[in-house]
Amino acid sequence: MPDRPPDIAGDLLDLPSYQVEFAEQFGRAAQGFWKLERRQTFEEPDYPSFDSTVAYEVLYDPRGRLIGARRTESADVVLTWRRFIAGLFDGGEEIAAIFARRVAALPPPIIGVSGERRN
Repeated sequence: MPDRPPDIAGDLLDLPSYQVEFAEQFGRAAQGFWKLERRQTFEEPDYPSFDSTVAYEVLYDPRGRLIGARRTESADVVLTWRRFIAGLFDGGEEIAAIFARRVAALPPPIIGVSGERRN
């Protein structure tokens, strides 16, 4: 895996400001927009979201709740993060292969406080 670039040093946006600005940026750049998600609920990623001119480092509170973002329009920073994300993508693997290798053979999850397994 490529080394993670340094955190973005840029303008701090509170959550409402980030949401409004992100929606505007995404609307303008939908074809060339990269977004790396970390959860099925589509909360913001740990890695920046960006198009070709702006990058957002999404920020969370200690409990993992989205609180805002740091934005930069530095061409060097945006390019560095684009290259990093492209490297992650290039080194990625199909989910079916990962599932077959790491998940399929696991026992069913433990459900409930009693520790009983459910089929």
